[in-house]
Amino acid sequence: MDFTSVMQLWQGGCIIQSDYIVDLLEKVYRHNDHHHDDLLSSKEVGDELSKPFPSLKKVVLKAIEANANTPSLSASLGYYKYSSSTDLPTQFMEAELDYFGGHMCDLKPAEPGKPVKGRHHFE
Repeated sequence: MDFTSVMQLWQGGCIIQSDYIVDLLEKVYRHNDHHHDDLLSSKEVGDELSKPFPSLKKVVLKAIEANANTPSLSASLGYYKYSSSTDLPTQFMEAELDYFGGHMCDLKPAEPGKPVKGRHHFE
């Protein structure tokens, strides 16, 4: 699929005219070193997504405080945190299992990717 042609449709749309997105993605697609199925691995896209992250966190926190429903914003925040982090969300589940059932766990070390294996227990 020729994604640069598809993006031209976005620019000509009557509801969503996403010139900014098209300009960003055209830069990415014109380089041959990007992964066609994973735009999030592109440095340009990653840099642009990281800019509004602090503001998005504040908005979602304020929405929670106001008891407002923000499913898209909350899901976007969760997805971004999950896909850009070196920590997996299973760490909290492991801590719960250990706390309530004494299952023991591996420890997260200072050096990424090198867990301290053994029978450790969270206090």
